[in-house]
Amino acid sequence: MPRIERLRPVLLSAPYGHPWSTEITSRLPTGFRNCSMVELTLSGGATGVGEGYLGVFAPKVFTAIVELVSDVVVGRDLSDADAIIRDVTLATSYWSAQGAARHVISAIEIALWDARAKLAGKPLYQLLSQHPAKPFALYGSGGSVRRPEDIAGELDQLADLGIGTIKIRSRAHQARHAGEIMALARARSIDVAIDMTQNLALPSQTVDEALGFLDALSDDGHRHPAFLEEPFGPDRLEGFHQLRQRTDVPVAGGEIVTTPEEMRQLIDMGSYDICQPDATVLGGIGAVLASGRHAERKGVQTVVHAWGGAACLMSNYHCAFALGASLAEYPIPPFPLRHHLLAEPLRIADGLLRPPSTPGLGVNLTAEIEREFTFRENATYRGLQLT
Repeated sequence: MPRIERLRPVLLSAPYGHPWSTEITSRLPTGFRNCSMVELTLSGGATGVGEGYLGVFAPKVFTAIVELVSDVVVGRDLSDADAIIRDVTLATSYWSAQGAARHVISAIEIALWDARAKLAGKPLYQLLSQHPAKPFALYGSGGSVRRPEDIAGELDQLADLGIGTIKIRSRAHQARHAGEIMALARARSIDVAIDMTQNLALPSQTVDEALGFLDALSDDGHRHPAFLEEPFGPDRLEGFHQLRQRTDVPVAGGEIVTTPEEMRQLIDMGSYDICQPDATVLGGIGAVLASGRHAERKGVQTVVHAWGGAACLMSNYHCAFALGASLAEYPIPPFPLRHHLLAEPLRIADGLLRPPSTPGLGVNLTAEIEREFTFRENATYRGLQLT
């Protein structure tokens, strides 16, 4: 197997979303968003690319950690991939066993898988599972709107693709607003899931507040959502299990979990009906597969989170194909660093995603792309909403 000759961080920025989106107005006021990647170069000239979600929030931290661990990676044989990830984990575990370094570990692990699959001449999912890949359904993820009428374009886009569910963002005090959007969606025969976005809230809401939100929807004559995502933040993890005991609405979460051990513990605690691992956060592709298999044994559905760039999208979709998933996230807001980097377009028909055919992840990173999407320091996502 070839040796790794270079590991470099790659920061890119691109226009993102719509000007009417509350995500833009409160979190990304410049209208641009970052993406943080790594590129491995092998002795034979082949490359592998991966992505860590950290660069959306702290791009320079991502770069610094990649540079810090580079000497753990460079010079190693590609066949030592598992040992490389073990050693990078050991090099960062004292100060970041959970958190920022896990995103960098994720990016490196994904890049190693990409390189191996490219050398094998196979789409990655074929290396991850011996079973034939089956198409799976997508739900549209968007709905960050100030006015219900703003969502019409997103609903029409999903209807054209045959996608039957949209996820919108709404907090406990916004039940009336959410209900108006649900009415517009269901007029197009599109179901609605709710992301309560408590992963960015501290302190997060209570169980009673989450239940009050569901009751307010019912009082206004709306059906319960398809699922309720991230109803609690890291300060109220016990709330997930408690909420599940008091509602029939499926409870989802896990996108901010950074280790498979933590994901396994949360599943064992009865936290989720739906767990949402992300390969760019959890530690890579192997971590998602391990979490998904444990979830299946416990009767919990795995629906991968995919809100980053192209490598995020494809690494999670390859995991979904390998796990035999029935559903995955499809981000709606326009972002060239997703589709512009794909080696082949996503094959979506009747709401189902078909397996890709390109070797590796199916993601291109070229000098032209890096020039076109030059990193912008003012494109960092605001974790704290400033007024």
